This record gives sequence, structure tokens and C-alpha cells, in this order.
Amino acid sequence: SAAEWVFMAAIGLTGTFAHLCLTTGFRYLDVPTAGALEMAAAPLTAVTAFFILGEASAPLTIVGGIILLAGGACLALTTRARTLRRAGDPDAATP
Repeated sequence: SAAEWVFMAAIGLTGTFAHLCLTTGFRYLDVPTAGALEMAAAPLTAVTAFFILGEASAPLTIVGGIILLAGGACLALTTRARTLRRAGDPDAATP
């Protein structure tokens, strides 16, 4: 029906716009931060599915999501501290 085609077109347009925003945002982020945000996409999708759709995740899925988020956060924080030390920032965190 026409309503279904309009709905599918809206999904396609919003998905395309979201991807353009994501790739444009990569211009303004350093690589570790962008990588950490990208790694967070899968666990956050599972959390969104839980709250919006009521879809429960398996225990191993939850553990995997926590590992992904922790790894991304560690990568972003350690790389940022290393970058600040190289730049000569006296307030930079030490490892």
C-alpha cells in the first residue's frame, strides 16, 4: 500500500541521514574516541531493544556488551592520556 511505501522511504531517509551525521562527526573526533563510540553501538542497541521492544538479552550477550563497553572506554582513556603527555600537557594523567 502507499502508506507502507511512505514508511519504508522514511526509514531509508532517516537511516541515510543518521549515517551522514555519523561519518561527518568522525571529522571532529580523534580515532580512539570514534572507535569507542562505534564499539558502543551494539550494546546500546541491545539496551534500546530491551526498553522499547521489551526484548530480553541472554546473559552472555550482557557480559559481551559490558566487555565491549569497558574495552572501548579503556582504549579511549589510555590513548587520550598518551596523546596529552606527548603534547606536553602537565595535567595529563599518568598510566
